[in-house]
Amino acid sequence: MSVTDTSTMKNEDDAEQRDLMELEETTVSVCPHCGERLRSEEQLVKHIRIHTEEKPFTCPQCGKSFTYKRYLEIHITIHTGEKPFTCVQCGKSFTQRNHIDVHMRTHTGERPYSCLLCKKSFAHKSILKQHMIIHTGERPYTCPQCERNFTRKTPT
Repeated sequence: MSVTDTSTMKNEDDAEQRDLMELEETTVSVCPHCGERLRSEEQLVKHIRIHTEEKPFTCPQCGKSFTYKRYLEIHITIHTGEKPFTCVQCGKSFTQRNHIDVHMRTHTGERPYSCLLCKKSFAHKSILKQHMIIHTGERPYTCPQCERNFTRKTPT
C-alpha cells in the first residue's frame, strides 16, 4: 500500500469518525423497540406510535384515525376538496406537493427509477418493482378461482 493510499484511508476514517460523533452528539433518544436514534424526546414519542399503532388524531367528519397530525391534515382535503397544488403546464390540481412532483414527470419525461439488470427506466418506483418480476420469474398473484399464479394482479 502506498503512502497516498494510507493517507486517503486515514482521511476517510477520520471523516467517518466525525460523522459518528456528530450522530452521537445530536442523538437524544433511542427507540426501545427498534434502536432508531432520534434527535429529540418529541420525535421519540411520535416515532413510538409506529410500534404501538397509537392513532391520536381523528377526522371529525368520518372518524378515521391517524398516527400523525400531518396525515390527518392531508386526509381532511378529501372532505374539503382542496387541491392547492396546480400544474402550470396542464392545470391539473393535487392535494399534496409530492403528487405534483411525480405528475411533472409526465411533462418532463423524467424516469428516475432504472432496472439494474436491463437498464430500462421508469417514472414510478412501483412500475420498476412490477418490472423486476420479469427478471425473477416470480408469479406472486394467485387466482382465487383456479389457483394459477400470475405476474400481475389483474388481467391486462
